[in-house]
Amino acid sequence: MHKAIERNLWILGATFTFFRSHQMLKRTVEAALGRKYDGAKASERPDLLLNEDLNGASLLVEFKRPSHALNHDDYIQVISYRHELSKHMAKPIRGLLMGGRRSPDFPTMQRETEVEAFAFCDVIAPARRAIDWQLSM
Repeated sequence: MHKAIERNLWILGATFTFFRSHQMLKRTVEAALGRKYDGAKASERPDLLLNEDLNGASLLVEFKRPSHALNHDDYIQVISYRHELSKHMAKPIRGLLMGGRRSPDFPTMQRETEVEAFAFCDVIAPARRAIDWQLSM
């Protein structure tokens, strides 16, 4: 799913462009932002980081297998990446977690407003309707 969505970013909306895929935080910060990275999470790898949208925000995407139920640990992983990148980037960073479904232990209250979680079908179905609508015009 990672590669399929990476090659078809329109699924996530028309406003984002490709920035980095599966690169270590250290490399992303140093190469793309021109800053020395000395954080403790240097070797961690967000799945996808997209350039800013029309509102100036970047999108960090973490993929899980379609058979995987999104859980509390997955949510913590996304907010951890987001907070670490926010130390080095001035623009807002939204987080998106994608998997097969949500598990019962996925947080439902007091979540960060800029972090969302969706099942793949919740993202792909609306994208398909949008492209069908555009093609019918």
